[in-house]
Amino acid sequence: MDPTLITLIAIFVALTLLFNAWLKPKSSRRYARVPAARARAHFPFEIFGRARVTDADGINVNGREIRLAGLDAPEYGQPAVIHGRTVNHGGIIKHRLIKLIGGNKVRAVITDTDKYHRLIGTVYHGETDINEFMVESGWAVAAYGNQYNRQQAFARKNRKGMWNYDSFHDPRTWKSMDDPPNAPKNYGKRFRPKRSRSGSDSVSRYITRKLVPYRYRRLFRL
Repeated sequence: MDPTLITLIAIFVALTLLFNAWLKPKSSRRYARVPAARARAHFPFEIFGRARVTDADGINVNGREIRLAGLDAPEYGQPAVIHGRTVNHGGIIKHRLIKLIGGNKVRAVITDTDKYHRLIGTVYHGETDINEFMVESGWAVAAYGNQYNRQQAFARKNRKGMWNYDSFHDPRTWKSMDDPPNAPKNYGKRFRPKRSRSGSDSVSRYITRKLVPYRYRRLFRL
């Protein structure tokens, strides 16, 4: 293998490690989940901050896990059939929620906690009730109460979201199955043709892939 190439890779890896160390936050303190007994004494209360979407019906705000109240959305990997094609229903809804509020400032009105000590509440983006919007758009089903039954009836009547699919599973039913069906594992992945590798090219590419983070390999097309 060319010594010059080895030197360049070593320099690149060293610079990468220094760059990552420079980007690392000064504080690595994690926010602990709020114990149910302690949080219940302060209900209701509000949390303000930017939303990081964790799944189709959950977000993280200021390090606190919040589950959207009054609804249930499909889990990641839960299948649905749209126009004859089986898709990752939970992945689609999570992506839509990210586009809606991901990285944006929200207000969460917390009213309870669940058995996993996650906070449960209603999330607002501006004046929009995100919980209500999801059920009314057919992204989630009304659950754990009747506060969004009217919105679900509207979505079902007007065939919004999942109510216009060929078929789908109610998230509560899917989660209760002993062996639930799953969406195809290759859903959403991009396939690229394999490159022919031989001799020193194979060795250098192998070392590069092992030592250099993916985002930098993609950036510099290594």
